[in-house]
Amino acid sequence: MRLGDHVDRNLRAAVNGGELSQSLLGMDYLGRFASIEIAGDRLVLRR
Repeated sequence: MRLGDHVDRNLRAAVNGGELSQSLLGMDYLGRFASIEIAGDRLVLRR
């Protein structure tokens, strides 16, 4: 997974075959970040 300059390897992933209006990130992956902020329509992740 690449987010900007950050690359994470060896992640478990699942592909949802259904139509989604937005992407999903699991709690296990989000737990890698120091802070998570939802600001309007943006998700701000800090290492």
